[in-house]
Amino acid sequence: MTQRINEKFASTNFVVQQLKDREQRLKKDYNAVKTICSKSGFGWDNNLKMATTIDGLWEELPQNLQKWMNKSFPYYDDLHEIYNGKIAEGKRCRRSSEKAQVTENKVLEEEYEQMSPPSPAIPVMQESFVDLMQGNNDFNTGLNFELD
Repeated sequence: MTQRINEKFASTNFVVQQLKDREQRLKKDYNAVKTICSKSGFGWDNNLKMATTIDGLWEELPQNLQKWMNKSFPYYDDLHEIYNGKIAEGKRCRRSSEKAQVTENKVLEEEYEQMSPPSPAIPVMQESFVDLMQGNNDFNTGLNFELD
């Protein structure tokens, strides 16, 4: 890809890392604008190529998103076609450019801590039932049936 871009634009001499950095920056900007547009009261102006709303709502946004108040993003529609539904989002989302900061064990510990304790209304299983489920029980033991 680097070679094709350098051939198309003769005065350029990009290296792979430059293109990767640019793509990551565009993706980050796309996600920021997408986040703004998904909030209640915000919209997208196709003519201006920018997020729009009343001035009062901009102040409710985090500082890093407020920079888009008077800034256009002409690549939004094109990037929306590329990335919409194809970008990992959510609580455990990690970008390839980020180092994973939470190990699998740590995640499991956090999930376990969030679980509520067992309900006192649920009876404790009898030991004989546990033995039966584990296959440690002889089915003929303790049965007193008389056959005629």
